[in-house]
Parts: sequence; structure tokens; C-alpha cells
Amino acid sequence: MHMISLRRLRDFWKNRPDELSPAEEEYLDLLGTLLREYEATTEERGDYELRGIELLKGLMELHDLKQTDLVPIFKTKSIVSAVLSGKRRLTAEHINKLATYFSVPHSLFFEPVTMDSRAAVATT
Repeated sequence: MHMISLRRLRDFWKNRPDELSPAEEEYLDLLGTLLREYEATTEERGDYELRGIELLKGLMELHDLKQTDLVPIFKTKSIVSAVLSGKRRLTAEHINKLATYFSVPHSLFFEPVTMDSRAAVATT
């Protein structure tokens, strides 16, 4: 829901008319307030909808980025492709650069730990 609201806000600003109607001003004010409150409480709890690669994909969509736009972070297009397809994991360097680029906490790029992933680590 958070990403949908951010997309609506982005799309509105991209295609906005020269002047806002009172209803549009009220809508944007309310949406902005709700997003700020949600982000503040979510950040305090550390509870985000998306993490890891799914977050990266959402941020790319939100910012209208293509894989080639991330080459400066990943060094090659093939690494970007491998990371986004799940064939390669994010490195500490990637996470640091992505967090800086998107101005989000580093921890959001760490994949959530599940029972399945714990079992896989234990058997290797």
C-alpha cells in the first residue's frame, strides 16, 4: 500500500496541471501527511513491507530506473541482472551504495531470515 501511495504521488507530480484545484491540494496534503506518519512509525518499528531485492525492484519502479541506471552501483549490467533475478546476492558494498543512493536505511536491503533459510545454512 505504501508503494502504491508513493507511485500515486509521483505520477501526480509528473503529470500535474499548472494549477491545483482545492480538492487536489487537499488530497496531496492528506496523502503527504499519511505517508510521513506511516514512514515515521514504520522506521521506528523497523517494519517495512518490502526488503532486499523486492525493495530494490520497488524503488527502481518508483524512480523510473532501468537496470542500466544501476551500473554505477553494481559495476556491470550482468551483475545488476543477476542480482535482480536472484542468481546473485547483494554484497556489503552494493548495500552501502544502494542505501546512500536511495536515502534509506541499510538494513532494508538485507533479506528477511526465514526458517527455510536457517535450515539451508545449517545443512551446508
